[in-house]
Amino acid sequence: YRIYASPDFAATAGDMVAAFTSRPRPEELLTAERLATINCPTLVLWTRQNPTMPWPVGEAASRIIPDATFHLMEDAGHWPQFEKPAEFHAVVGGFVRSVTAGRPGGRTDGDGGPTDPATNRQRAAR
Repeated sequence: YRIYASPDFAATAGDMVAAFTSRPRPEELLTAERLATINCPTLVLWTRQNPTMPWPVGEAASRIIPDATFHLMEDAGHWPQFEKPAEFHAVVGGFVRSVTAGRPGGRTDGDGGPTDPATNRQRAAR
């Protein structure tokens, strides 16, 4: 977040965004129609201080995607996995555990033990 709040970054951010968005390729656009076709549990994780796209865009996408979960991180910019790693890992890990709980295939929890849906529900409640 400090990077994005600095005057030096603010001076160049517009040019960076323009370079990425000046010639969008239709096949890369995430339209509402494409989002609506996602057919698996989806986590839409966004940051309030994202310098390239405001958080309501992510929230709107999460309402279009069937079975989506939305999480808004505070005090983070475009790289929350580096800026707030503990929160990022807790949110993403919790989502993955909730999705994989009780599924066959030998999946394990973060402790290396077998996934137990009851244990995961208890962990999530803490």
